[in-house]
Amino acid sequence: MDHALLRATLSRHLADRRVLELIDRILAGGVDVLAEEYTPVYFPGDDLFAVLRPRGLPIGNLTSQFFANVYLHPLDLFIKHDLRCDAYVRYCDDLLLFADDKAMLHAWKDAVRDAWRHCA
Repeated sequence: MDHALLRATLSRHLADRRVLELIDRILAGGVDVLAEEYTPVYFPGDDLFAVLRPRGLPIGNLTSQFFANVYLHPLDLFIKHDLRCDAYVRYCDDLLLFADDKAMLHAWKDAVRDAWRHCA
């Protein structure tokens, strides 16, 4: 999880400077967690240094689940409103979409991947 993107999202909803500083300290504890498993991806608007931005969450910290929910909320909206998926479950970064049509599920999988690449 890109700290700059998460921090920008949180700062749109939180005005208390001390809370944002606390969030920064919590996020700093997760820098480069599982970095060896992460393949850097550039998103629209990124410069060449975007790959150097801090990423990762402190594993086991209860804030991690909350941060994942905040970070992935736009994806939830896309799945619900754009894809019109009526049966959908997400816990942190695990997704389950349900449908009776296998082709529809494959199309949704591709759409979710593509949408997330363009909005993250």
